[in-house]
Amino acid sequence: MLPIKEFVLSPRVLSSLYNAVANVFWSLLAFAPVSIFCYRFMERAWLWAFVAASFIASMVPASTLRYLELSSTLTTYRKLGVHRVNHLVQHGTFINHLLRRRDPEYRRMLSRAKTAYLLQSTYIQERFHWAVLLFFLLSSLYGIAHGFPGWALLITIINVVYNLYPIWLQQYIRVRLNRSRSNLTQESLNSSKRRALACH
Repeated sequence: MLPIKEFVLSPRVLSSLYNAVANVFWSLLAFAPVSIFCYRFMERAWLWAFVAASFIASMVPASTLRYLELSSTLTTYRKLGVHRVNHLVQHGTFINHLLRRRDPEYRRMLSRAKTAYLLQSTYIQERFHWAVLLFFLLSSLYGIAHGFPGWALLITIINVVYNLYPIWLQQYIRVRLNRSRSNLTQESLNSSKRRALACH
């Protein structure tokens, strides 16, 4: 059994802790203003209607998400600065850097199974942000319709930062992971060919 200190400082536990802190931090920044607006100014019937619409959006299949992808190349996302967002989010560059100070090999090499798992994770993250994006969008439209343009502008800015860019980030990550998976497949084929030639 691992000593308590060694267990707490293990990469697995630290990964969960660091990523949870990043997730809670950004979520509080985004949801706090929107929650205040909804509580103070939005009729409850509209609030529950928007929640229901967002819940439906959270069940979008992966095939639809692939259809909604902005681009199949990394260049488009990099031009929009999407790769910079990855520095500050959960499972991002900064957190991975902190974890590699404890474990230099953390996520250096990805197996096909790990790549497949991460690909599925991007769809889960993207569904969440599409659902919240829709709720925030409907809230901003409600603000415009009911004479709260300042609130509508604030919620729109939050929506772009908290939802639109993270949606693009998940798509960007998938492009990178698919490239990595293709490289792994090619390496596996090359290795099989070398073994076959060696047998002859």
